[in-house]
Amino acid sequence: MKPVKERLPIVDATIKKGLLEHAKTINKMIRDLDKIKDDDGDTGFWTEETADKDEIQGKVAGVEAFRIFNEGIVNLPEQSRVRAYQSVAQVVSSGAWEILETNVINTGWDPHNEFNTTTFRMTVTKGGVYQIVASVGVSDMIDAKLVQVGIKRNGNWIVVTNGHASHTATLGVVCFAAENLSANDYLEAFVYQNSGVDKTLIALSKWTFLTVIKMI
Repeated sequence: MKPVKERLPIVDATIKKGLLEHAKTINKMIRDLDKIKDDDGDTGFWTEETADKDEIQGKVAGVEAFRIFNEGIVNLPEQSRVRAYQSVAQVVSSGAWEILETNVINTGWDPHNEFNTTTFRMTVTKGGVYQIVASVGVSDMIDAKLVQVGIKRNGNWIVVTNGHASHTATLGVVCFAAENLSANDYLEAFVYQNSGVDKTLIALSKWTFLTVIKMI
């Protein structure tokens, strides 16, 4: 066995190496105090994206899923949402319900491709509470005749709204609903009129549309 004096440099070097490794670990822990993230770093929470920004950011697989601003405002950029409108005028027969043909998706909506512009149906990816709004504009609706707008979930009525014209004129009818949906449920909007003749819907985004937003 080597004398104690000869062994001291080896012990000293080992201690220094151990202290250095501990220091590295502590420094990393300090750097990560403003973060909670997974092993590969692409999913987690950040409280200091940049110095003194005072916001909380959440990412999932590298994509920002939410942000809480210092005023308390919350952004959910990937939240399920659809706003589709009618760009080609739809002719609605008298006396029969017809699906609302909203064939164009507004820019910046439908991030998860949940709306089908051929079937005019939204199929939700995740369950939750959704706010649903359907609107139609009807040109030259006849005095005292009825226009109805309705929303169906999986083929069953959720809500129907009625509208009457007080004289022959353009008529707008809006239908609202809040519904607790399950994943893969689908939503459709329908329109009905009983004027006795075919009527044409107003093919503009401010008149004839379907909007669906996941609230929680």
